[in-house]
Amino acid sequence: MAALAAHLRRSGYRAASLWVLRDNATARRFYARLGGVVVGERVERRERATLEEVAYGWRDLAALRRGPVSG
Repeated sequence: MAALAAHLRRSGYRAASLWVLRDNATARRFYARLGGVVVGERVERRERATLEEVAYGWRDLAALRRGPVSG
């Protein structure tokens, strides 16, 4: 994530967000530990499945370069 944040910053971005499946507790803990906050939710219906997703966002990509948030 630090490398991705650095690449995005070099490309002129200052913030980012991503979607993760609501039930993926491991990924959600990972993104939260990196300082991501929930910024959206959606339900996406597909032919064979319904995906419930949560968006995590970072207003300042510099925070991702500092590593996990303790707590």
